[in-house]
Amino acid sequence: MFIRRLGGSVILDENLRKWASFEDFICERDGAFRDINFANPTRNGLRRLVTNFAQKYHQKSATDENGSVNEVLSDVVVGAARRPCGLRVSYSSGVGWISEFQVFFGVEEDHSPFVEVSFHPNDVIFLGDMRLAFLAWTDETKILLEADSYTYG
Repeated sequence: MFIRRLGGSVILDENLRKWASFEDFICERDGAFRDINFANPTRNGLRRLVTNFAQKYHQKSATDENGSVNEVLSDVVVGAARRPCGLRVSYSSGVGWISEFQVFFGVEEDHSPFVEVSFHPNDVIFLGDMRLAFLAWTDETKILLEADSYTYG
């Protein structure tokens, strides 16, 4: 874990110090994906996120343990968040700080919903203050999900 957002505080892990800046951390083209994990999202939050993403982004593909899913509806996501294999949805966007990303919906060992957003640095759109754009997007997503916090690494 490199960054943890809890309440109004951003907590930076020691591993972040190897990058010269937050922008380097998000944008460095090192071949690795970046993951944002949201802790304890609610099922109502999953519904809100799916509705919001359907309005803002283009769904490129969706896959569950049985293969392709044609349309990602909130009930599909809530159902996926009850199964270990879950659901992977790829989105593209013409706006914001990221052009493409994936969302994984699943279930934790304690049967609570799990949400992870994954993106590749090559898909980052360089806009002004990347730190501000990233934190605004992750904060909005956390609020939509009604999640307790998020971690990034």
